[in-house]
Amino acid sequence: MECPHCKTPLSPDASRCPNCGSEIGANVHPQNASMWMSVTSMVCGIISALCMLGANPNNVDRGAEILIALAITVSLTFGIISLVQKRGGQGMAIAGIATAGAAILLAL
Repeated sequence: MECPHCKTPLSPDASRCPNCGSEIGANVHPQNASMWMSVTSMVCGIISALCMLGANPNNVDRGAEILIALAITVSLTFGIISLVQKRGGQGMAIAGIATAGAAILLAL
């Protein structure tokens, strides 16, 4: 954790920066509250699972397979990054990972 003003390393329970004296609130890293990765993970996971549910295994073209694989990859990657970095919307990240996993199982 670091001070948003002077970038001095802080302990996790610091209430003020020892270097510049800035008050440290809950949003030391406001970008961590961003939910765009979690939302993207969930949307891509749902799209990939729905595509796999509706796909006819005997009649899937190569382009569709590539797009589904891309959606699964994006869903898993963004979901895992969102969880590891403790970004906002962790439930959506979990849902994205779960639906991408379901799409993988449907592909098998």
